[in-house]
Amino acid sequence: MKLENQVSNLELSQKLEKLEVKQESLFCWQYFNDINDDGRMSTYKLYYIDNLYSDIDNGYSAFTVAELGELLKSYIKLIKKHIPSGTKDKALFYDFFQPIPDANIYAKMLIYLIVNKIKI
Repeated sequence: MKLENQVSNLELSQKLEKLEVKQESLFCWQYFNDINDDGRMSTYKLYYIDNLYSDIDNGYSAFTVAELGELLKSYIKLIKKHIPSGTKDKALFYDFFQPIPDANIYAKMLIYLIVNKIKI
């Protein structure tokens, strides 16, 4: 599986950064100028960061599924508290939050929760 399919895409990574999600990830989308035969072209490429807490210049954290899962934990705990026990919705909730091996789905969930100010 390609690395690009295991981390949040550039668009979602940019949204998370704008929402002030801490930029701590093992990977980042790094901006640079790529020169090709047609002239100059700006682009982003995916890079590994050897120091988790290093500053990302001209880039955005590309969060893995595991990293996004950690960020979502507090939101998920809060949502669980608001679903009455013994209801059909609670069973649906647990099915919905089974591990999902897709970083973009987790990124979209986190963006939704932040934008809608759902937090502890």
